[in-house]
Amino acid sequence: MKPIILILVTTLCSAFMSQATETLIRNGEIKSKEISAKSWELNGTQLTASGVGNLLSCRNLIAGGDFTIEAKLTLKELNGSAASLMLGSSHFGLDGRGKKLFLEGLDFPKNDLGSNATYLKAGKEFALTITRKSDQLTITIDGKEVTSFKYHNNEISGFGLRPHRNTMSVSELTFDGKFAKVPELDFVFACGDDGHKSYRIPSVIKTKKGTLIASCEARVHNAHDSGDINLAIKRSTDHGKTWSKLTILRDIKQTAGNPCPVVDQETGRIVMVFCEMDHYEAHVIQGKSERRVFTTFSDDDGITWSDPVNITESVNPDGKYNWLAAGPGVGIQIQHGEHKGRMVVPFANTSKKDFGVHTIYSDDKGKTWKASNFINGGCNESQLVELSDGRLMLNMRMQHGRRGYRGISYSKDGGEKWSELTYDDELNDSTCQASIITHEGDNKRYTIFSNPATGGRNGMTIKVSTDDGETWPLKKLIYPRSAGYSCIVVTDDNHLLCLFEGGPNHYAESGIATIRVPLAELKIK
Repeated sequence: MKPIILILVTTLCSAFMSQATETLIRNGEIKSKEISAKSWELNGTQLTASGVGNLLSCRNLIAGGDFTIEAKLTLKELNGSAASLMLGSSHFGLDGRGKKLFLEGLDFPKNDLGSNATYLKAGKEFALTITRKSDQLTITIDGKEVTSFKYHNNEISGFGLRPHRNTMSVSELTFDGKFAKVPELDFVFACGDDGHKSYRIPSVIKTKKGTLIASCEARVHNAHDSGDINLAIKRSTDHGKTWSKLTILRDIKQTAGNPCPVVDQETGRIVMVFCEMDHYEAHVIQGKSERRVFTTFSDDDGITWSDPVNITESVNPDGKYNWLAAGPGVGIQIQHGEHKGRMVVPFANTSKKDFGVHTIYSDDKGKTWKASNFINGGCNESQLVELSDGRLMLNMRMQHGRRGYRGISYSKDGGEKWSELTYDDELNDSTCQASIITHEGDNKRYTIFSNPATGGRNGMTIKVSTDDGETWPLKKLIYPRSAGYSCIVVTDDNHLLCLFEGGPNHYAESGIATIRVPLAELKIK
């Protein structure tokens, strides 16, 4: 990837509270409803937790401008546990490899901070202060400067403390600065509505007439990935402002899902590719049960749909894949070149217990399909776009291998053969599905990407490229809290609509929501 020339960070969260010091924890007691500390317990005047994954977090979005975070902490050990304070998705580590302090993450430099023993003693409380003033971030311990470096002056998706492989205690935590208000979500599929406990795996596509078709897995009893799961859709004829009632496309009392539609721009036909199974994912991967693939289509803008057709043999030639999962998200129809009109749909798969990706393609508007070669190396759920030079580019979740960055592969022949796996070191990956599309406007081709990008499955973020994904100079945090799978589309009223799993506590507990972003806010014309 080329080096970043400019990073512009903006946000929808424009209404700010006045700057003031807010006490978040005092004498170990939580004083703010924005603090999440599920595994932390009060021990005298300290709040304490141990182990990996037990994050104490302030979920508020930090506004642009100056701020100061002050914490009084204790670490039980100083033995390389990677205990840290998180600022957005970056870490100031108190206890790294070789018993050193460390900086980690895209927003922090890789400075050598030296031994933690210079500043800390095991079991002794210390005062940690992080201050941003103008474009400088300064970190001190007990009033002694540890490091100071140039840092952006934009919004940050909260902060937190993690003990990791240690025991950490906090007695005091304060914030002096501005918090931004988190936007209220507009839920298209709300958990608990219409006889379904959970909704997951969003997809949204624009028809030739401009109608939006949102589809998802409507999970009857719980949020699990298998069981009684229906394939459901809703339609919007006003650019995603309002939505129709729920329609069930497939109900087999087992699992029907992984919607991945594609639109024929000549006839307007919508071809929906989806998957079914009768047992748990593990059974399928072990070869004890079959994963089936179907298509159904609509010729009336998504109002009625044809009977499903089983295309499993075309998707899985010779039965070499145990697991098959369309997208999830959308497929594309090639718009230029010798393969113009071809439909291409991405698939995650497993072969000999290795995660991988392949695509299927159709030159007869979805009647028959062929499969591409297998991309291995730990890649998983994927989406694809057509680039300005005629190549196709797959953007893939990494299930194992080089975690932390998105996997990339290219095709020069319309999706028949794909290159070896590479990585985009500007697109972080939280081991989660993501969405990528292209948009042509103002004599430019924009590549637009969405995924949770602020650490774990949090912080739904939009990124924009004008050079076919070589660089991503613009990013926009649209929702700072829990967020999972997403799908984006450009509407006919010049907005980017993001359909995503999100919520104030956990993305799988609330439902699938939309946020509409004016294209002008993304510098798209």
